[in-house]
Amino acid sequence: MFESFKPIAFKGNTIFIKNKLLDRKVPYERKYTMEFNESIPTIYIEEDGKRIANFIVEPIKENPDLSGQYIHLYTSVTKDFIFMMDGIITKNSNLPDLNKKRDFEGVRFQPLFLANCKLNIESEGKGLFDRGLHYSGQVTPGNVRLVCICDFCKKSFSISSFHTGFSESQYFYSEDGLQTLVVNLWDVKGVPGPLASGVDVDRLKQVEKTLPKPTYGKGRYKYYNSFRCPHCQKPYIDFEKFPELRTKEYYGNVFINKEAQVYRKEEK
Repeated sequence: MFESFKPIAFKGNTIFIKNKLLDRKVPYERKYTMEFNESIPTIYIEEDGKRIANFIVEPIKENPDLSGQYIHLYTSVTKDFIFMMDGIITKNSNLPDLNKKRDFEGVRFQPLFLANCKLNIESEGKGLFDRGLHYSGQVTPGNVRLVCICDFCKKSFSISSFHTGFSESQYFYSEDGLQTLVVNLWDVKGVPGPLASGVDVDRLKQVEKTLPKPTYGKGRYKYYNSFRCPHCQKPYIDFEKFPELRTKEYYGNVFINKEAQVYRKEEK
């Protein structure tokens, strides 16, 4: 039965948000187990009868057909009216013991700013910390994929992130933003480290000349190349427009089911 009296309600693969019912109840949270009926399912988000997001849950290659499986969702609306959602994918309807089971699939969905959001936030072109997909001081596990929404075409796409600080590495995106290069800091002299300050632009240009060409992406790898939407090619993390974000974004990203290109010393 549809819960018309709940601020957040669920029916099938659609989530309904009702702002009038939220006014005096934020922060508010609800849990829900959704069964997938398609191999590549979509979760629809509606706010006061208007569709505001279509999140496609792209399967990983190790589990390519999600039909008949479940996602255990934790949804919430903050006091500032930001909708947030995380999920755990399982092959049965039981939620696993996350302290014991390590092979679950985690999903974090891009937070949505509701119509009555009390914050004046401009997230277009900003990084994953500004968008609420990563949190400072809290490491995102490697088995958690991120589902993003393009600022321009509004289509969703899924990515995996890796922490460059732990691996003592740096990432570079191809000019079309479709491929990621990982460079170990000790392999190329002059590569800026994670959270580096005062990047020497002239030295950086010399470093970029030594990098290999992408194997399927277009153009050269560059430190300030943007990470782009795979659908429309518009910047998603726009380092050209916001170069000050570059050193703060210490997670590199690859599209789901894609592998990063790894720099080898013999490559040019």
